[in-house]
Amino acid sequence: MNDEQNNNGSTEEPQAHRPLGADTPYEPVNEETQQRQPLSAETDYGEPAAAESVPADKTEEEPIQAGTEETAEMTTAAGTEEEPVTDIVVSETDIVPVEEEAPKNRVIHIGTLMDALKCMISFFTIIRLDVGEKECNAMERNFWLAPVLGAINGFVVFIVVLILGLLLETNTGLLALIALATAFIFSKFLHFDGLVDFGDGIIVSSGKQEDHVHALKDSLIGAGGYGVSLIVVLMSIYCLSSLSWDVVAGVDNTGTKFVTVAFIVWPLEILIKNAQVAAAAFGKPGSGMAAKQVGNTEINDVLLSTGVTAVLVIITSLISWGIGSLCFISTTLPLATVILLMLVAILMSVGVGILMASVSNKTFGFVNGDVLGATNEISRALILFVTLILLTISLW
Repeated sequence: MNDEQNNNGSTEEPQAHRPLGADTPYEPVNEETQQRQPLSAETDYGEPAAAESVPADKTEEEPIQAGTEETAEMTTAAGTEEEPVTDIVVSETDIVPVEEEAPKNRVIHIGTLMDALKCMISFFTIIRLDVGEKECNAMERNFWLAPVLGAINGFVVFIVVLILGLLLETNTGLLALIALATAFIFSKFLHFDGLVDFGDGIIVSSGKQEDHVHALKDSLIGAGGYGVSLIVVLMSIYCLSSLSWDVVAGVDNTGTKFVTVAFIVWPLEILIKNAQVAAAAFGKPGSGMAAKQVGNTEINDVLLSTGVTAVLVIITSLISWGIGSLCFISTTLPLATVILLMLVAILMSVGVGILMASVSNKTFGFVNGDVLGATNEISRALILFVTLILLTISLW
């Protein structure tokens, strides 16, 4: 056995390589292939490979097999270049339809009126409820229910001020401050925060819309925010205190007059929520969480909200003054004067909302959540101020 003999006892004579496709029955590549198969003890994955016997008689197809081996790298490279194209086709067919169908499935769950009220309570008050997408969609499409939320807020303020007024018998100024503080705390200072941001945004000397928007959305508080919020809060406290005293002016009561603050705040909280609905209906939607509320609220919603407001104001006023009669609180105001004051207050709630929307559309180009919150606080002060003037004139 000579040195050129391999492990299988076969010998290999050196031959020059010939071009692919040669007609010779014995190609060097074919002989190499014939010898490699018995010699490979393992595959590329580490598994034993079974030896295969290759017949001695080669056909003319064998050079093609050898050519396939030699061009394996070229084939692999070509396949690699086509893989990204295949992946792009698959991703387009699998991912794009899912993104298009997802919003359609979510729109179906619009919720009910109770879902809308549930979301309002959870979002605008300190009360936490289990709300989801269905409740949020319902609130965005039924923002006209805001006066009902105002009735809930007003009831909480009414109870707190009534109890403290009966126990402490303090002056109306302190009770007015307590009433406003209770409204702020129960609403998580959410509307007051909007008032501060609105003050910053509206007081910009440049007059450029982009500067107003930047100041509105800036987290820092400037002089405009402090100044506007201070004026609104002081006006609300003073007017509420004076109005509560003037309601029973000139009447000889055996009880206390101080609880009259409680009888005003309940219907007042309903009115200021109606102003929010009017601002949303006449405002242009911007970006943010309140965009859908503003976009979905229309003139018909204002009419519906105003009707609900009128009913709730009458009911809460009757309940308040019914309780007042038990506390020996009476008034000599004529019924026509009371009805006139209620009518003016309801119309003012709509008017203030339209005014806030008009100013915001011109100054910022939209009405967002900060503007709605500012409308809540500014409408309270203005309604109290105008009502106080009318009541004072009627008592002359």
